Amino acid sequence: IDVNELTFESNESKLFNPFVSSVIKYNNEVIGMIGEIHPSILRENKFIRLDKVKARLYYAELQLEKLIK
Repeated sequence: IDVNELTFESNESKLFNPFVSSVIKYNNEVIGMIGEIHPSILRENKFIRLDKVKARLYYAELQLEKLIK
């Protein structure tokens, strides 16, 4: 893997906090994403009682098969 070919770009998904998320690309092909789940998503789905816990939830996805080829 040539790490110089990895790039991180802005993630436009409403699932994520727009200031704490990225799309991961390798050779200009999307291979994953990483970021903080937007607090509104947590509230809507009642994952965490934000009034009781000051917690942040993160998500990461990486398609390893695209790196191995």
